Amino acid sequence: MRRRCDMRVHQRFEHDRLNSAALATMSKGLCPLCGYRGFVLGPRGGVAQNIECGNLDCRARFNVLCVSGEVVMGHAIPRESEGGGSWPSAFHSGTFS
Repeated sequence: MRRRCDMRVHQRFEHDRLNSAALATMSKGLCPLCGYRGFVLGPRGGVAQNIECGNLDCRARFNVLCVSGEVVMGHAIPRESEGGGSWPSAFHSGTFS
């Protein structure tokens, strides 16, 4: 059963930067927008990793920095449907949770 994405939760973000509550939620492997457990890995650059919510009804994307399994910094990035880049299917083989 798919969970629906509740866009009202966007108030958790300040200028697309994730606040401490969203970072703590993501450190548990949960999407801060819909609560779904699990992320799909996207492209990475340097120490940051792009991830996408595994919920097909949400697909929220984030650029995050993890240290020792904790998400310590991050911000929301556009979904593909919002003009964000498409990720090669090779990146969709792993999960982040």
